[in-house]
Amino acid sequence: QEDAQLEAANALFAALKPGLQPTAQGSCALVDLTLGAQLQARHAHGAPAVFDCNPLRWAARRSGVPERDVRQRLAMCLRQAERRVSVEGTKVAMQLGLNEGDATALGQHLERYQERFCYSLPAWRIRSHKSK
Repeated sequence: QEDAQLEAANALFAALKPGLQPTAQGSCALVDLTLGAQLQARHAHGAPAVFDCNPLRWAARRSGVPERDVRQRLAMCLRQAERRVSVEGTKVAMQLGLNEGDATALGQHLERYQERFCYSLPAWRIRSHKSK
């Protein structure tokens, strides 16, 4: 775990602009680092890449599965630590009726971005049985 923390710290320092990087002695002004880190551009891995949610929304609508249920199913995939998240996410997507390519893409995004992917999904509504 210490190696992972050191690696993460080194990655942070490597990403800083030259004026904010630590000196040769390894020191860095805490205030400068704190304020400077907030100004750094977000990396692509920090937020989910663009994922076309329209096929998922339409598949859920055709299946009559509410948004809340889709989010719960995807959250369950994240809780099953003994299995690969991408495989479980792909299964959920296939059960909703997505084609294999879209289902695989969803599974890969779910594994890579975890909860951030679920939070990034837009809201949608399905028609209630009364309005059909």
